[in-house]
Amino acid sequence: ISHAESILDAMAISAFPNRVQDIDLASKQIKLEITRSRRYHRPLCLVIFSAEVLADETVPGKILFNIQHDLSNRFSIARIGQVIDEHIRLTDVIFRDQPNRFIVLCPETNYENSVLLSKRIAEIVAEKIGISLISGIAAFPDDALNFDDLIDVANNRLSTAKVGVELHHGVELQKT
Repeated sequence: ISHAESILDAMAISAFPNRVQDIDLASKQIKLEITRSRRYHRPLCLVIFSAEVLADETVPGKILFNIQHDLSNRFSIARIGQVIDEHIRLTDVIFRDQPNRFIVLCPETNYENSVLLSKRIAEIVAEKIGISLISGIAAFPDDALNFDDLIDVANNRLSTAKVGVELHHGVELQKT
């Protein structure tokens, strides 16, 4: 199954080429950017984009439907990666850390400009693909001093944005 999944991922990426890297393989590049920002006292922001794709629900006994659904999600996520890649600077670095999430590391970018970037990319993705993106942003050194803490801050802001989107669309969260 994992071999089949890797083949499907390769097909989706070849259909929509981009420079998205797996975050687990990019630790050297991440350390380089953080070190550069720290050493030269330059701003750096991290933006996490989360795609609101179709729910990954399986229908028992409907193998063909499940395969079509999985393929559609894989190709949609690959296309989102391509669109993000097309609309960030060459100096920005894009990673993928979870099935529906992208992380963009933006050297020489302050928080306000990262907010503008995230809104612009969300609008473009919605227009071109019809998929909603939400984002969480963290700034170095204002919000955190290392990459893991930047991820935590951006994740918290992403979670807050998800709650806001759910409430905005009329879905009330029930407290138990």
